[in-house]
Amino acid sequence: MATTFPIPTPSEFSTQLEHLVGRGIHTIPAKPVDPCVAEFAVYVNDAGVPVVVCICEVSFAASAGAALSLIPPGVARESMLSLTLSAGLRDNFNEVANILAGLFNGPETPHVRFDTLAARRSRLHPAADALIDNAAGTADYEVSIEGYGSGRISIRGAEV
Repeated sequence: MATTFPIPTPSEFSTQLEHLVGRGIHTIPAKPVDPCVAEFAVYVNDAGVPVVVCICEVSFAASAGAALSLIPPGVARESMLSLTLSAGLRDNFNEVANILAGLFNGPETPHVRFDTLAARRSRLHPAADALIDNAAGTADYEVSIEGYGSGRISIRGAEV
């Protein structure tokens, strides 16, 4: 069996996000996110090679970004309807993605850090794009953020 970069359990994901936004988080397994309309958080190893990609529904990115700095839920809903993040929500979700990097580091794996956020799959580095369809480790979650709603995230990890 191949060793992959750590893929968090629903409980681990909820705990990390709850500590960050200070709101109740409920995470359950779900179907994969459609990469045609998504935000992509790319994580790299120390050599700059993409090793984890999170494919996020705009609803998850908007809700998490808004909850981070108590932006009214209506602002997040506007982004959900338009399927794009406002500049402020994008900045906030960038910080959420950065903090989530801790979930992909483990004592037996090389260091991983957040690298970039992309609004379209076509803007991804070819290695990050390839990881979406050829990951060694995967998880797909529906994440509910108290007071903000829910959205899905798909996590794709490379083999170590």
